[in-house]
Amino acid sequence: MVKVEVVVDSIDDALAAADAGVSRVEIGCAPELGGLTPTPAVVAGIAEALAGTHIDIAVLIRPRAGGFCYTREDIDAMCLDIRLIAQGVDSVVFGALTENGMLDLPATKALVNVAQTFGLQTVFHRAIDVCVDPDNALAQLENLGVNRVLTSGGRETCLAGSPNLLRWLEHYKSLTFVPAGGIRASNVAELHGVLGTEYIHAGPRRVQHGPATQWGNVDYGTHTVLDSEALKSLVNVCREL
Repeated sequence: MVKVEVVVDSIDDALAAADAGVSRVEIGCAPELGGLTPTPAVVAGIAEALAGTHIDIAVLIRPRAGGFCYTREDIDAMCLDIRLIAQGVDSVVFGALTENGMLDLPATKALVNVAQTFGLQTVFHRAIDVCVDPDNALAQLENLGVNRVLTSGGRETCLAGSPNLLRWLEHYKSLTFVPAGGIRASNVAELHGVLGTEYIHAGPRRVQHGPATQWGNVDYGTHTVLDSEALKSLVNVCREL
């Protein structure tokens, strides 16, 4: 059986994910921007909604869109976010790079230290996929005691990046790799046959129109919600692997 981790941004999403049978949720907001830090209230609400389900909760710590190069003030805010959302969650997800695309070691160390103070596991996210020297970064993440790495192997999809992922799985034994990027019910068996990881990460979404916007003269557009049917299909396939 392959365990599924899924992106959620609301209590409704989290309950639908629980109903589908996922093992872990990653809470964020603004998925159309690649995900940003959720509010503490949303995190607390989801933690309460999932209490007793045995579903692990990870929280994305990303203060803004547009890459992963942060100022000192940004990092201070990210550390504060970790403190604010630590209650009732299991892990935090973050990534920080320098202007030349290397791992931002001081920033990463600060984030890991704060997370460990609260007993949280740490996850370095897909910033690793745009890092210019991922092998050096992974070695540094190992030394810092980071627990997991969310990655497509440096390619657009994790199937395309599977050669890198295979090499990393073999070489960086103290890191747990969670494949992400383009995973669907239709290809997860092929991916598992290649990588054999315990977890996969997915974020199937569908567009939902805000009904209130149709009554005014200003269009505030649409938003996305978890595609529960696509998720159920994925989880059902994963149960057989």
